[in-house]
Amino acid sequence: MFDSSHFHPMMVHFPIALLVVGFLFDVIALFVKNPCFSKSGFILQLLGTLGVIASFATGDWFTGWQSFSGATKVAFELHQDAAVLTLWLSIVSLLFRIFVLLMKRTNTWLKWVVLLLSLLTVAAIGQTGFYGGNLVLNFLMGI
Repeated sequence: MFDSSHFHPMMVHFPIALLVVGFLFDVIALFVKNPCFSKSGFILQLLGTLGVIASFATGDWFTGWQSFSGATKVAFELHQDAAVLTLWLSIVSLLFRIFVLLMKRTNTWLKWVVLLLSLLTVAAIGQTGFYGGNLVLNFLMGI
């Protein structure tokens, strides 16, 4: 039966896909001088960041009233800490990219900072997904 606890697992796949593909488009944009890749990377990063916010909100909403103990608590806290890191990295990365776009500095060394922040965001979302998968597979959370 479907209940509200399913919202978080349904939401998390979107920001993972959007941010990873957006990062890949940004890498391609370094080698291909077609502005379509960079613009697409930006749109995917924007949508992915909105997805991170929604995923974080649904995860916090679903688990805010639960208490855990032992190994489950440790695993949950790892996932939660990684989710907070992902949330802030994705927001800061997007805001910095918007700043660079507004200042028209996309062809300077700042594009490398944007790419580094995007890479860190992708790494953080991978870590968050790993810990979330651990909660489902090893502790049967959400099942």
